Amino acid sequence: MRKRQIKKVGSAIWFFQKNHINRQINSFERKISFKLSPFKAQEYIYSRGYARYALSELFNIDPLKVPMFSMPGEQPILKDGWGNISFSHCRDAITIAWSSEKIGIDLERSDRKFDYEKLCQKYFSKKEKINYEKLKYIDKRLYVLENWIMKEASFKCQSKKKSFDIFDWEWDKDSNLCSNRKLNKNLNFTLIKYKDWSIGISSELRNNHIICVN
Repeated sequence: MRKRQIKKVGSAIWFFQKNHINRQINSFERKISFKLSPFKAQEYIYSRGYARYALSELFNIDPLKVPMFSMPGEQPILKDGWGNISFSHCRDAITIAWSSEKIGIDLERSDRKFDYEKLCQKYFSKKEKINYEKLKYIDKRLYVLENWIMKEASFKCQSKKKSFDIFDWEWDKDSNLCSNRKLNKNLNFTLIKYKDWSIGISSELRNNHIICVN
């Protein structure tokens, strides 16, 4: 059987609030969901269902025929020739990213409360800590949040599971590039602010994302 050739070049991003009905998942995914806690099961069903729904619209095929394999807590995998997919969710929304090249996405509520001082001191680079200390108090939480979104998206785009190079990604806002010296790798990074959410997209493609809001 021939490998499907991707005719679409570029990327597409979908945003769904968690107030819609569940979408179709396959029998394997249903079996996986039965082994999860009620909360985790619903999260798994919702994300995989909407990933299938989004890609079915992109490729004009039945959602159940989308060749996606995805285990809980792991990045989803598409069959060779179908491109790359990534998704992220917070308590009230989910984002799904597809690209003909590697891509990673991260979603956070812009008002998220967390111990940003501790996170910065524990995980950020010396350069990032210096930039953090230069900021006014009111700007520090947002600085840490946006840089963490960049690190998560870049990690999903390039790193293997259980790798710790998430901490080595740095963001140059002037060029919209994020870089990892240890991996000798640069990625294009886009930060999108939509209503109450912040969405970070790291990709091997330049910033030509199509945003679909539902």
